[in-house]
Amino acid sequence: MTREQFDAAFPEEFWREVVDRINVELPDTLLLAEAFWLMEGYFVRTLGMHRVYNSAFMHMMMKEENSKYRDLISNTLEFEPEILKRYVNFMSNPDEETSIKQFGTDDKYFGVCTLMVTLPGLPMFSHGQVEGYTEKYGMEYQRAYYNETPNQWLVERHQKEIFPLMNKRYLFSQVANFWLFDFVDEYGSVNENVFAYTNSELSERALVLYNNKYEDTSGIIYSSSPKLMNNYGGKGIETRKIAEVMHIRPTPRHFYIFREHISGLEFIKTGSDISKNGFYAELGAFKLRVFLDWREVYDESGEWEKLAWKLGNSGVPNMNRSFMEMKFEAVHYAFERMFDEEAIEGFIKTCVLEDEKSSEEDRISFIDEKYFALLSTVKNHFDIECDLQNSIEKFESEIVSVRKLNRLLDDEFDSKKNSVHKDLHRAVRVSRDTNYHDNSIIFMLWLIITNMKELFPAEGKINKQNYIEEMLLDSPVKKILKKMCRGDLEVLRDIYLFNIFKNDPASLAEIFRFDEKNETVNSAEEPAETDNALLAFLKNEIVLRYIGINQFEGVWYYSKENFEELFDWLFTLSSLQLMNCDHDESRAYEECFEEKLIEFNSYSEKLREIMQISEKSEYKFETLINNLSGGIINPKRRPG
Repeated sequence: MTREQFDAAFPEEFWREVVDRINVELPDTLLLAEAFWLMEGYFVRTLGMHRVYNSAFMHMMMKEENSKYRDLISNTLEFEPEILKRYVNFMSNPDEETSIKQFGTDDKYFGVCTLMVTLPGLPMFSHGQVEGYTEKYGMEYQRAYYNETPNQWLVERHQKEIFPLMNKRYLFSQVANFWLFDFVDEYGSVNENVFAYTNSELSERALVLYNNKYEDTSGIIYSSSPKLMNNYGGKGIETRKIAEVMHIRPTPRHFYIFREHISGLEFIKTGSDISKNGFYAELGAFKLRVFLDWREVYDESGEWEKLAWKLGNSGVPNMNRSFMEMKFEAVHYAFERMFDEEAIEGFIKTCVLEDEKSSEEDRISFIDEKYFALLSTVKNHFDIECDLQNSIEKFESEIVSVRKLNRLLDDEFDSKKNSVHKDLHRAVRVSRDTNYHDNSIIFMLWLIITNMKELFPAEGKINKQNYIEEMLLDSPVKKILKKMCRGDLEVLRDIYLFNIFKNDPASLAEIFRFDEKNETVNSAEEPAETDNALLAFLKNEIVLRYIGINQFEGVWYYSKENFEELFDWLFTLSSLQLMNCDHDESRAYEECFEEKLIEFNSYSEKLREIMQISEKSEYKFETLINNLSGGIINPKRRPG
């Protein structure tokens, strides 16, 4: 049959006629076409198909034919941008190998997958793609032959990186505000391996950059690829600057804060910088950057400029928080200086190890210089009227109590002469028989933070109740703890510890207080005040978190190690409080010392009893409470 005979037999294109009838007779039907290679545009534009499988996306991304696919997007934008939103982008189909076999499970897979869900059009996931299945799936298979289970790590990474972007399809699916950009490297050449594009919906904006090559790169996006635009009834080719499409004001006083989706970090750039120099980015091999949540701030005082200069191209978890921290920079610096190696070693030598060579000099330097500098900085920052000398003397007295306690252990509870005393030495967290370096830092953090309370009034904008939050002291505390190589969970537990002991350590000592009316914890009589204090302490929400309360098969358990560590610290701080009490001048020193020794013995005995009851309770929380109080706890209710 010749061409003329074919055209005579079929004067109208068959599929065009089908599409037109479907649109009239079945308007809710979606026609999805599988086009011949690189004929996707014809199927959409000429035949009128609603959607068309875009196999070029899968093949070119997999083979890293990046310049070809950038040309495909660029040519489509220049010819008819609306075609892009008709594409169904996918990474596998029943005729091809699975996504996992083609793209792997690491950065390249997630980079291409992010392009799939953020480019205009319709993303399509293949069978088992999210779960990481490797068995090919097609209509010719009646059942699965591989015994595969979902790759939980892969599923979780989809949940973190891909699914949140799919919830923003309204931001990415259309082409009206979609612009493709050239990524120009330091040599002035366009890096064809980088896909850089923007899109927006109303006031929400997004910038996506992905490097589909196993090599690092850096560069700037400034001008877009040409795009066919409708302007007042006419059509014309236009290019746009990055500042224009992202609605950036070209002034040095306007700053723009935006969040990187994968890391969660926020960045800041000035409008004049983006407008004049473009948007700079660094991309590792197969690395991706998706910038969302753009917002504008006006820098009236110059403080945002200072923060932007300080951060450069670095990101922070929360830009507003960093802005507030900058106001307390001097306070935080003075606070962190208290924990440099010189200060900590001075404390350890004079109070824990009692190095005779160091004499009093290290401790005096530590108190007079660094602590005075910290208090002076806080006083000047908040313009507080107070006598620093009293605060310094109180702080010094509490420092000296560590030395007194260690001397008491050496003189009265020599572990070398009696091995029974070893547990007592280990229970004192600032003794030389523990990890005294890290514990000294924990102790000093607690001591400094609690003593700073004396600087502030009972009421006012910043006062004795809110001074920690107002000064954002958790930031330098976390930095100090991180330098100790503590993980996130350990840092969190340390923060819990500070919160447990920050308010009134003297009242917590009541837990260990000797009571003649009720010498044993398990007395059948009404519990003593000390035991009531202990029960109340154990039901505190922060204490429950610290000891790791958890439920297994209907039973509430707690961590043996965390429980013992908490009570060792409680015992330590209570004992230091005891050592810090001045003796009555009207009585002999020996008599006062004897009373302190008796009370210290009662503390240690109470600690021993609590540990024994904890062990007897098999670290079951309800059983522990019952053994301590003789009461009955509802096992179905969460403890505390």
